[in-house]
Amino acid sequence: MRRRRDLDGFALLTTLVMLAVVVTLAAVIIVNLRGIEEERDIQSTFADLTLLDAAIENELLAASRYVLQVSHLAQPPTAADKNSCGAAWNIAHSGNWQTKAPFGPFYMKRLIPIGTGFPLGIGIAMDTMVRDAPASGAPTLTIRIPAVTLYQASALDTLFDAGATIGAGVGKIRWTTPVGTNVDTLKFVHTRLNGSC
Repeated sequence: MRRRRDLDGFALLTTLVMLAVVVTLAAVIIVNLRGIEEERDIQSTFADLTLLDAAIENELLAASRYVLQVSHLAQPPTAADKNSCGAAWNIAHSGNWQTKAPFGPFYMKRLIPIGTGFPLGIGIAMDTMVRDAPASGAPTLTIRIPAVTLYQASALDTLFDAGATIGAGVGKIRWTTPVGTNVDTLKFVHTRLNGSC
């Protein structure tokens, strides 16, 4: 009878050890899959922001004005819409958007607004670009992406600004002071030509 209890105890101990090994392996696999998924999201965002940067430049060449809303890279603005300086679009600029080479749409991916923004791999980018005319340096247009992790911000910074000055306040990728593991807002900067609207 005692021997049977010893065997039952050994079987229970073996089962618990095997269960602990399986749980540990599952945790390692899940952590690795999350890391792979986050890297995929960062690469996807890098590709989208690169295309958006080129689209902003092409839209300026065609319409002679920068759009205020990012979604107007994929659909033409109307006279009721505003350019990046806050002035109304006029008929000539709206017409150029569609007829003057390179003509729109300038961003072929459909921009599906979710509330006040559109999805990117790492989060929801705001649809409105912010115009900034600093005291020194070139004026910029900024696409803002709130609630990004510090790791994502740093990884994008390295992808865009590698070889240049890397940091929170310079280059194409900038961000606000981190709070814990998140940055308040990631900023993707498009350097504007001659302060144009």
